[in-house]
Amino acid sequence: MAFDAGEVDFLTDLSVPYEHELHRLARDGERRDFKPCKTPATYFFNFNCASPEVAGRKNPFVDPRVRRAFTLATDRVSIVENVRKRDDRVARSFVPLDAIPGYQPPDGLPLDIPAAQRLLAEAGYNTGADLGPVELLYPPRQAGVCQALARMWEDSLGVQVELRAQESKTFAEEKARQRFMIAWGNWYPDYNDPTTFLDCFATGNGNN
Repeated sequence: MAFDAGEVDFLTDLSVPYEHELHRLARDGERRDFKPCKTPATYFFNFNCASPEVAGRKNPFVDPRVRRAFTLATDRVSIVENVRKRDDRVARSFVPLDAIPGYQPPDGLPLDIPAAQRLLAEAGYNTGADLGPVELLYPPRQAGVCQALARMWEDSLGVQVELRAQESKTFAEEKARQRFMIAWGNWYPDYNDPTTFLDCFATGNGNN
């Protein structure tokens, strides 16, 4: 509104829930003052694989089969096309495809719900309900994606997902203290090399 009223000349970032509509208007030539740009960032979810319990509950994500099952039950295409709706690319790897010249990341796991269900059974959970409530921690502006993800897992795995939104400071503290089962994450690179992403998984690295 400040821009439309002439109170500011330009805005470098727009964090509003209707940004996808501005993208649509820009694509259709109706909003030529809105300039979408591509950045090689990755949005992802963290599994807490270190804490046997979270808030007094058993944490099933210490088992890699459970982590893999939830990943296999995630429809990234649906999130990009039906929730984000702003021309994001589907993330198949932590390092974005074609982001770093000369480096091609390996593909991640595909959408495979039957395989996800089999892995849960192998891990000792005949149904998703046997996992108990699974908590998903996120900042409020990511509510749309997290709600869609919760529905996916509930529909495909039968798990009960509890959504927990926290403002930025509390959200960061909860993640740092490992008081979560699954938590929203994102990463923007600092330099043009795959290590700007991959160092996040290196033991002893400050970004891990």
